[in-house]
Amino acid sequence: MANTDPFSSKRLIISPMPSFVDMTVKQSNAINSHAVIGNAVEDDLLLQILAEVQTLLTPATTAYLPPDWGKVNNIISVKHWCQQRANEGGFYGIWHKADNQLIGLVFLSPVSAETAEMHIGYLLRESRWGQGYGGELIAALITWARHQVNINTLIAGVEAQNLASVAILEKNGFNMMPSGIDSKNKVTKPEVGTIFMQRQLNKL
Repeated sequence: MANTDPFSSKRLIISPMPSFVDMTVKQSNAINSHAVIGNAVEDDLLLQILAEVQTLLTPATTAYLPPDWGKVNNIISVKHWCQQRANEGGFYGIWHKADNQLIGLVFLSPVSAETAEMHIGYLLRESRWGQGYGGELIAALITWARHQVNINTLIAGVEAQNLASVAILEKNGFNMMPSGIDSKNKVTKPEVGTIFMQRQLNKL
């Protein structure tokens, strides 16, 4: 696995998410209210991060993601969801430098150690769409990956209907992986379903 040091771009800091394993959260009867048991100072910060994660997972941001991601609707399920993502691989927060807001998440997992491939995924806060953060993030990920000795290729899975994400990847040098060949021996893109795009890295 690649190193887990934070990296950054002009407006963003991409940093590993904290561990929530030792944090105990108890949901109260009131909607969106909760009590935390444990280290009050540390848990208060972790609780704030969990609350921000919950606000990220809107129907719009999870529309093209696994169906259960749209069902994270309380602080306990958010904690469990974050632990699942951390268990799957690299789990990073995207922090806005100007106001220190958590504006998105990055997911990294090795596809193949033999071929040094890394699968990447991300989501951005809905209010930050259309401001160039997606392209800035992908460019930062590419620069970071170039410095990793065990990553030669980045692979991203994206829904064919998610044209904005496809465009961001294409602008950053990702090409579609073959899923079909037309009569002119060109790679064809399906109109629905998941497509996979890859970016070969030129090492620095």
